[in-house]
Amino acid sequence: QTVARETQLRNEKLRAELNFLKSQINPHFFFNTLNNIYAYAETGNARTAAMIERLSSILRFMVYDCGQGQVALTKEVTAVEVLLEILRMKNEDQRSITLEVIGVKRFHLIAPLIIVNFVENACKHGNVTNNPAGFLNVTISVADGRCRLAITNTYTPSVVRKTANGGLGLDNIKQRLQLQYGDAYELTENKPDDGIYSLQLAIPV
Repeated sequence: QTVARETQLRNEKLRAELNFLKSQINPHFFFNTLNNIYAYAETGNARTAAMIERLSSILRFMVYDCGQGQVALTKEVTAVEVLLEILRMKNEDQRSITLEVIGVKRFHLIAPLIIVNFVENACKHGNVTNNPAGFLNVTISVADGRCRLAITNTYTPSVVRKTANGGLGLDNIKQRLQLQYGDAYELTENKPDDGIYSLQLAIPV
């Protein structure tokens, strides 16, 4: 009985930590996106309403689908698609924002708000919208029981150094990965001074 009680307490502590981290990362994401929409509204851009509608669809995903420990990978992919669409609205001439999805099925489940927030972090700290030669490429694939995320994007090294390489958002995602997957995930980042950032993540599905 004592062992069972200790296990229950550990599980409750884990859930509390995860809920706290989620409560931090959602406002972080929305403040960044609302800043983009505010810039549209300031200039009277006709796409402002469309951006608000896209943001509301991500809000529905986060409020109604992300309360559990796992979410359908297809829904996480849809949230990424919407996020990249919002980014494209900031520079409609930029064609180098891509998403490739391979092997994703409806029955695949993952921890929510990890992939979408890695992509959001790349959107925030990349320079694809103001660099004509810039790019942001995202690939989400599933094979051999693992979901793999690959991100490559251009960034301005001096700007990233000033913003502490991602701040709260990136540290938060890494904490959630550790809590939810332990040693079962792989994460590699490469941030050279040549202005091209890359990330590879593998998690079980």
